[in-house]
Amino acid sequence: MPQVIGKNINSERIAASNRIAEVSIDRYNESIRQLRRFVQMAVTELSREASGDAATSVRIEPCITMHTLRMVEGILTTEAAIKLHACVYELPVEYFDKARMGIKQNALVEKPMGNIRDREKQTQDQKDAKMKAKNAPV
Repeated sequence: MPQVIGKNINSERIAASNRIAEVSIDRYNESIRQLRRFVQMAVTELSREASGDAATSVRIEPCITMHTLRMVEGILTTEAAIKLHACVYELPVEYFDKARMGIKQNALVEKPMGNIRDREKQTQDQKDAKMKAKNAPV
């Protein structure tokens, strides 16, 4: 009776379910990449035939996913970040402000505020004053 002591009897099933979903998404993405490759070959061949010039072709430029953009945004150049944001959100590049994008990127890579262990140690006087203020009648 694992439920009595608060154990989740379905934890293995839940963990496997997440992995199955992850593998399914990866397979879907790979299928899309292969399909894009075949469509690109067909479009390239058709555009060359239509133009009569072997050097002329139409290219399909795939965009990255929003998740990938969020993961790499802090290490991209500002110009690349703007171009990829425009692609992901289907907006013109002119809509993005270079200065603001730079500020956003800097915020992503700045040192986060430290936790309590990063603070300077308090002196005994500071601890006593804090305790006195805490216990003072209101």
